[in-house]
Amino acid sequence: MASINCIRQSNEKKMDQSKLRNEARLRQCFIDEASAILVDLEAALHKLDHHPSDMELVGRIFRGLHTIKGSAAMFGFEQLAAFTQNLEAAFNEIRNGRLQADSGMIALALSALNRIRAMLEQSTEGTPGARDSRG
Repeated sequence: MASINCIRQSNEKKMDQSKLRNEARLRQCFIDEASAILVDLEAALHKLDHHPSDMELVGRIFRGLHTIKGSAAMFGFEQLAAFTQNLEAAFNEIRNGRLQADSGMIALALSALNRIRAMLEQSTEGTPGARDSRG
């Protein structure tokens, strides 16, 4: 009986380790994808600064922010998701014509992207609080 429990515990430990490795791979995929989206967002923001009425760019920025926000929440990066949601909400206001995409807004958005990038870097370094739930 003791050997069965030992085998069961060993199998559970292997499953837990495998699950942790899979979660780490998925988190890294999220970080890689979010980093690529940030590059695209930065380019789109610079274009938007020169073409503030380009609603296609505004939509592209909104969708990129929405993707980062949703994925961050899914992987337990609650602070990153909440921060990104604020920027996403601002671009929703621009999409709906209630806010202008002026140079001040663009500068603020670029600064926010830098903060998002820093939050992603913290999560890869294992900084306390970088990944603030489920682990």
